[in-house]
Amino acid sequence: MTLAKAGIDTFALYEVEATYGVMPDMSSGSVHFGIVQSFGPSDRNNLIEVRGFKGLASSAGRDIYKLLGGKLEFSISIEFQPQHFDWLQYVLGTRTGAGTVASPYVYTGSDTLSSITISSSHELGGTDRNWYYLGCKINTMTMSATVGEPVKVTLDIIGADIYPNTTKLTNVNLDTTDVYSFEGCSMEYPNATAVTNIIDSFEISIGNNIEVLYGLGSRVGKAGIEKNRDYGVKFTFKEMDTNTYSDDFLGVVAGTTTATTASKLVDGAATFTDDLVGNKVINFTDQTTATITAVDSTTTLSISADIFTISEVYKIEGTPDNVATVEFNLVNTTANRHAYWLFANLKIDEYSNREDLLEIVPEEITMKALSLTVTEEQSAA
Repeated sequence: MTLAKAGIDTFALYEVEATYGVMPDMSSGSVHFGIVQSFGPSDRNNLIEVRGFKGLASSAGRDIYKLLGGKLEFSISIEFQPQHFDWLQYVLGTRTGAGTVASPYVYTGSDTLSSITISSSHELGGTDRNWYYLGCKINTMTMSATVGEPVKVTLDIIGADIYPNTTKLTNVNLDTTDVYSFEGCSMEYPNATAVTNIIDSFEISIGNNIEVLYGLGSRVGKAGIEKNRDYGVKFTFKEMDTNTYSDDFLGVVAGTTTATTASKLVDGAATFTDDLVGNKVINFTDQTTATITAVDSTTTLSISADIFTISEVYKIEGTPDNVATVEFNLVNTTANRHAYWLFANLKIDEYSNREDLLEIVPEEITMKALSLTVTEEQSAA
């Protein structure tokens, strides 16, 4: 008897392709992404409508005369709970090492990504169904951790071709290790400096901006091209101590003058840098302003007006501060399993801290980064 399809009757496997859009031997080497929660393909024929002047009888005219197949397009959204990060090499592009304590995996960004074939198999009780999605490249990845929940990963994938089959692929065993969970997550800002605020959640995103190229002679994609790559970080927290997030967001330089010099700002405790030239400086004591014309030294600035005397409070308006590193650490309950996500050269793009009566004030930071390195151990040896 043929059964209605249900999620519990489905499994999804993937395997790397040697040639873009050419299906590998899926009977060996296929693996699970993790503990998959949902698998959502969306397929389009992009039908071409042929219309024209009316012929005899009632053909054409107001109605479509013919329908032709256009570009075959598909996308897949996969959500799963990770037990490992093997799939990350198809998000970033490069993996080195052996995944051990002595030689951990190191994932870094490269200019090109390997393509994979994804198989979605359905047990229908009679004639089974298997869909092969060829030429798949991971367009975006989002990983999130929230208090009280397992870590979640969502991959949005686009590809070149679809191959249906009535022979179900043989399933393979799931990894027996635990999934990563919120209790094993921590954050360092910058790295090696633990965040003491209470972190409610974090979200990491990577965008590859993949474009599938089509050509004459075929409806299916001929190549998947990686364009600009984007790294994003977002985290929410309850502020429990003094932090520099708002200063990093504004790029604020502030202090109190320690001497009186005509058309100068002197602060013996400051470390002024050359990039301050042209910025506005505000005297909060007198409510006056001037423009920085030169950086004389790390403690003295030349300004466009004589507005400062000793012991006056000032602020210099600047650009967002560069945060050297931010690291998210994920530690599995299974021994010798962890992954450290180290972002470098970040700036805060958005900062919010809504305040409501009778509620603890939450704060949310959204950042952009220039690079990412992930270090993962999967076993002791």
